[in-house]
Amino acid sequence: MNNTKRIMLATLLIAIGYGEFVAAHTQAGSIGRKKSKAGGTDIYEVTCSNANDGTGEPDHLYVDVKDLRPRNPALVSIQAVLPSGAATPISKDAKDGDRSASPGYTLVGGAGPYLMTVNKSRSRVAGAEVYVVEFHCQSAAGAHTGTDWVMKQNQ
Repeated sequence: MNNTKRIMLATLLIAIGYGEFVAAHTQAGSIGRKKSKAGGTDIYEVTCSNANDGTGEPDHLYVDVKDLRPRNPALVSIQAVLPSGAATPISKDAKDGDRSASPGYTLVGGAGPYLMTVNKSRSRVAGAEVYVVEFHCQSAAGAHTGTDWVMKQNQ
C-alpha cells in the first residue's frame, strides 16, 4: 500500500471514530470503591432535548453498560427509568472484564429527565466494580439529539 492510500485510510478511520464519539456519551464509574463496601447504586439524571442541535425532538434514551475490572463474581447492570415509573428491563453485562457491553435498551419518553441506575449484581461482594455506561438521546428517526447529564448519587 502506498503512502497516499495509507493517509486516506487513516483519515477515514479517524473520521469514523470521531462520528461515533459525537453520537454517543460515555461515563466511567465504580461501585463499592471501599474494600469494606459491597453494594451501592450510582444514579445519573439524563435530559434529552432539541437544544441548539436542530436534529429534531427527542423520542427515547438508549443505554448499555460495560463491566470492566476487577474480575470477580459481581456483575454490573443498568436500568433507565422515567419519573413516571416506566422503566427498561434491567440489562446486565454477562461477562466481567471483556470488551462487550450489555444488551442495549431504549426507553421511549420524549424530552425531559430520565434516571439511569447502575449497580452490582451481588451486593455481598466487597470491593470496587468499574464500569462504563453508554447513553444517548435519539429522535424517532434515530438522529442523535441534545443529551445532558448530571450524577445524582455516587456510591
